[in-house]
Amino acid sequence: MNIPWQPDPAEVFVECAPRLAPPKATGALQVPAARCRGPGYARWRGWAQRVGDFLARHRRDVLALLALPLPSRRAQRHRDALVACEGMNSSFVQVAYPWLRPVNPPRCAEGLVAPDGALAGLVAATALTRGAFRTAAGRAPVDVFAVEPLPPVAERVTPAAGSEAQRWTNRLSLFAPRLHRIELLSDRTTSDRSGWHNASTARLMGQLLREARLIGEAFAFEANGPALWRAVARNFEKLLTAWWQQGALRGESPQQAFDVRCGPAVMNQSDLDNGRLVCRVAFWPALSIERLYVDLLLREAAGVGWRDVASLAEVNA
Repeated sequence: MNIPWQPDPAEVFVECAPRLAPPKATGALQVPAARCRGPGYARWRGWAQRVGDFLARHRRDVLALLALPLPSRRAQRHRDALVACEGMNSSFVQVAYPWLRPVNPPRCAEGLVAPDGALAGLVAATALTRGAFRTAAGRAPVDVFAVEPLPPVAERVTPAAGSEAQRWTNRLSLFAPRLHRIELLSDRTTSDRSGWHNASTARLMGQLLREARLIGEAFAFEANGPALWRAVARNFEKLLTAWWQQGALRGESPQQAFDVRCGPAVMNQSDLDNGRLVCRVAFWPALSIERLYVDLLLREAAGVGWRDVASLAEVNA
């Protein structure tokens, strides 16, 4: 029996289930997010600078992590957002930008969340697992798939050596898409000084000040003399040697990475007459191009202060 040959039927795609329309935004997701224009950014910048000035005077071991407000949809968003930080100059303030769009947004306007919380989480995770002196750049927040608004393309590519074209990554802690995920591209303070651009350097200084406070508490009631000077210097040398071994400081040896002096070499006659103890610590952070100096003054009630705040302007800037 001859069966006539028939060609195979063409392959076609058959849906096994009806297509589902994406869920419509309801409730808070329909509410427009608050946005800023030029005057609003100016007011925000003034308050942010006041926060930095307060920390510079009273809490040099603390960093403020702030979220830059969203730009107005009708404004030139990229220009306004960048100008908002142009006048700021503080190594105690980090500004995170842009806002984040999580996979499962909470009940918030447009489903957008401020980036300062994500920045704080990445910084904390980096400090706990790798050390406060490590940068948080390159880490990705969990369950975030987009940012609003999207930074310019020039900010999302690897800069050439010595390039200053990337203004956003030099002033902001910037989130942007890279390698199919949202990453923190830069971990920066708003300081204008090159030695304090990296937020990890500012965090390292904060850690030093907290450690100095603990050392001051241990020696608060000791007699001020050569024995105390040697003991304080040994404690700082032990601390900084541990940092150097972990890679926080540059140098082929501890002698090249830091210098600690405590005694008449760094104290004037007024300090000696009034029983004040001054310890000068100079160290070279691994991510900084400048050696940083700080004079620590042991005060009453185990407090640790600074001999001359004006002489430490680089800590402010």
